Amino acid sequence: MKIELKDQYKNESFIKDLNHTLTKEYNGGEVPKFNPMYYLQKIVKEANSGTYGLDFIAHLPRPFTIEMITERVHWLRYGTYHASIGYNADVQEALGAIAVCRWIEDTAAVYIDIEMSTDYDRETLRKNLDRVLSESGIDPVLVWTGHYKHWY
Repeated sequence: MKIELKDQYKNESFIKDLNHTLTKEYNGGEVPKFNPMYYLQKIVKEANSGTYGLDFIAHLPRPFTIEMITERVHWLRYGTYHASIGYNADVQEALGAIAVCRWIEDTAAVYIDIEMSTDYDRETLRKNLDRVLSESGIDPVLVWTGHYKHWY
């Protein structure tokens, strides 16, 4: 799942408000869904220090910069959201992806670049993520209707 905001919505204020909405109104979890600048700065700082940085995207030259990761690492682009919805998806990713999907539905996709976004429709996500939820003991219907309130 890849969601790209329209250019006019790629600003810190909108992204901050959107991430807050996804957390509070859609049970999307505390980790930012759409990458704000402060989150990218944190990732760059962590990746450039300690042993974590040596394993993180090992093929890229050091030191990392925000510009470098934004250009070369698709899941770390400013103002975008990415989630694994395949066989290796986990519960947190599933809950976050469903929160984003429900927000897109509620806003009629007016904020996203539909040409650059993929796999965000309910049918695709249900096919791929309901299994993840069920295997974790979570009723997918509760998640899709907004009645599931637990977050890992």
